Amino acid sequence: MSPEREHIAEMKHHAKRGVSRIQQERGPLTSPCAYFTLPVILIKMIQGDFMKKKRFLAFAGLIALTPLSGVFAQHAGQPSKTTGQSTYNEIIQAPANENAFKYVSVAQDIQWFDAQGSATQDAHTLLRYLQDAPSHGLNPDAYKTSDIAILINSHVPAANRSSAEQMLTQAMVAYAQDMTGPRINPSAVRSSAEYWRKPLTKSEVLVKYAATGSMDAMLKSIEPKNPLYAALRTELRSLTQRPPSATNDNKIAQLMLNMERLRWDQDRPARYIEVNIADQTLNAVENGKTAQSTHIIVGKPQLQTREFTTPITGVKFNPTWHVTAGVMRRLKLPELRKDPYSLQKKNIHIFYDGELIDPGTVDWKNISTKELAHIKMQQDPGADNALGQIRVMMEDRYLQYLHYTNQPELFENDQRTFSSGCMRMEEPDKIVCFILSITPERVEELKNGGSDVSMKASHSLSFYSVYHTTTVGPDGKIQYHKDIYGRDKKLLEALEKDNALPHRVPTTPTGPAKLSYLRQEKRGNSRQDQKPPLG
Repeated sequence: MSPEREHIAEMKHHAKRGVSRIQQERGPLTSPCAYFTLPVILIKMIQGDFMKKKRFLAFAGLIALTPLSGVFAQHAGQPSKTTGQSTYNEIIQAPANENAFKYVSVAQDIQWFDAQGSATQDAHTLLRYLQDAPSHGLNPDAYKTSDIAILINSHVPAANRSSAEQMLTQAMVAYAQDMTGPRINPSAVRSSAEYWRKPLTKSEVLVKYAATGSMDAMLKSIEPKNPLYAALRTELRSLTQRPPSATNDNKIAQLMLNMERLRWDQDRPARYIEVNIADQTLNAVENGKTAQSTHIIVGKPQLQTREFTTPITGVKFNPTWHVTAGVMRRLKLPELRKDPYSLQKKNIHIFYDGELIDPGTVDWKNISTKELAHIKMQQDPGADNALGQIRVMMEDRYLQYLHYTNQPELFENDQRTFSSGCMRMEEPDKIVCFILSITPERVEELKNGGSDVSMKASHSLSFYSVYHTTTVGPDGKIQYHKDIYGRDKKLLEALEKDNALPHRVPTTPTGPAKLSYLRQEKRGNSRQDQKPPLG
């Protein structure tokens, strides 16, 4: 092959790759420049000087082939715009630029206006949901609800119909996405996105509409199914009808923040265990009903218990505690600097590269970080063990265990933020019975055996650690809990920064409706200031 032919083949290859990439990002395009650019390229080729114009040839070829591909695709049967309708491959919703277009291919149309320009039932249904967005803690302005109301209550001329339909479709998709996942980056509130739902994509919203065949059914189906969400929404509706007051406005804000979290939450299986960090409780749930419940102890404000999800694999009786590196550095090293044998009194053994050592032979006051990396500590089973006699086995990258405690008296406190992040159960036996499907008598036998024994969970079981400062009490009334870690405050700040809350609800901390419940008031008794061992 001649150098000229090789170069032509190379240019075609790169042009096709560029066309493919642009089509994936922007869809087929048409442009008059195609009819100008292609002849110029052909003339250059005939003149034989294209080898001197390599950059021009590659650039011009890419420009020409891209719009021409759109022309060919259009004549090959690709859907085109239909007056009076917005087809699914004309859906727009671009976070960075609201006027940008994104295309997806779905066969069915959404008809927002009829041939006379009057709004269809789907349009009226969408408007009703958008106007009711504040009952979910959503800002209707985010969906241009007022503009859409004007369009729907007037006859839209054919010349403006396409833009009007694009606005309605964009609002529908944006609302559906806000209802099905985080509106902010979870990292802004010290959470990990991997544990939360992902919002529906544009195409998923449209497919869901096509599957239901009803705008009302589709929008209803994406609302959270958690009974707590419905209860909080009912409470929110009730509070917005009362005269404004600081107390009332604080509750309204607290409800909206917790509804926001619940929209992030994953659907629950038939059996699961859930820890609510904020009110320090644990519930074992089966078929939607709480089978067992117990109080728990959670992390101190400076060593907070994290929100996460993981499978439960079983239970370990009389566990050996392997001290984590962070706990060893923060808590155990200061003790050793005061008394090298202080940990021996608690049956905690120290190893250097796997070999048991005499702690008195180590210069703990001057030990380097590099040397400390060779040190491991473990505590034998027994009355002094920080994990107690029971540890629930589950994968947890944060190393925040679910276990019993060797200080049960701490459960006398109303606020139980004492641990280094682990979750200690007040009544672990009944939770073990739920996990293993065994009798209380069998649990006692395993505990009293003294040896380290593990048993697998009898059923598939998931664990959820959440942070809800509003819950439903035994009497069916909403309970408002203290924001022990300030996570409500962080979430509020993130949502207000994005103008994501309804304006008609006064929630700005700088105004009269200052969120006093976000302050870190001290509660409980003097035991709160005690320094219990890790666990």
